[in-house]
Amino acid sequence: MILNTKLTMFTKTTPDETKLEEEIKPSVVSATESEEPVESNSNCVKCEEYLNLAKRARADYENLKKENEKWKQDFIKYAHEGLVLELLPVLDNFHEAMSHIPEAEKVKDWVIGITYIKKQLEDFLKAQGVEIYAVSGDKFDPNYHEAISEVNDLTIGSGNIVKVIRRGYKQGAKVVRAAQVVVGK
Repeated sequence: MILNTKLTMFTKTTPDETKLEEEIKPSVVSATESEEPVESNSNCVKCEEYLNLAKRARADYENLKKENEKWKQDFIKYAHEGLVLELLPVLDNFHEAMSHIPEAEKVKDWVIGITYIKKQLEDFLKAQGVEIYAVSGDKFDPNYHEAISEVNDLTIGSGNIVKVIRRGYKQGAKVVRAAQVVVGK
C-alpha cells in the first residue's frame, strides 16, 4: 500500500487506471485475511517439487557428513603407518639380538634393560593398533604372507607355514607388512 502511494506521487494516473486498480484490489486476498490460503494447482506441484529437492539435498548433506567423519577416523587410524613401517625393522633387530643372548647373560642388568626397551616399543605399536600375525603351522594365505621358499616337510603338510622368517604386522584389518614365511609342499 505504501509503495502504491509513493508510485502515484510520481506518476499521473488516469481515471480509468484508478477504476481498474479498485476492481483488482478486492480480488486479491492475503493469507492473513482469508481462512484458507488459495493456491493454484501448479504452485502446489512446484512446492512439492521444491520440498522433495530440499529433502534430498539434506539427506545428501547428512550422508556427506557421515562419509567425512569416517574418512577422518580412517585417516587418524592409519596416519602413523609410515612411522610404524620404520619402527618394525628396529623391533625385528631387537628380537634377533635377544635370540642370540646366551642363557647365562639373560639375568644381567643390561640385558633386562634391553628387554624393557623392546617391550616399550612393542607396547607403543600395540597402542597404535598394530599386532603380530603368522605362526608356524598356520595355512599360507597370499593376502597375509610372502612365501620365501618351499620345503618338503611331511609333518607340517602342504600349504602350511613351516617357518616364519620375518614377522607380519597388521593394523586392524589392514596388512602393514606381510610376513615372510617358508611354506611346506
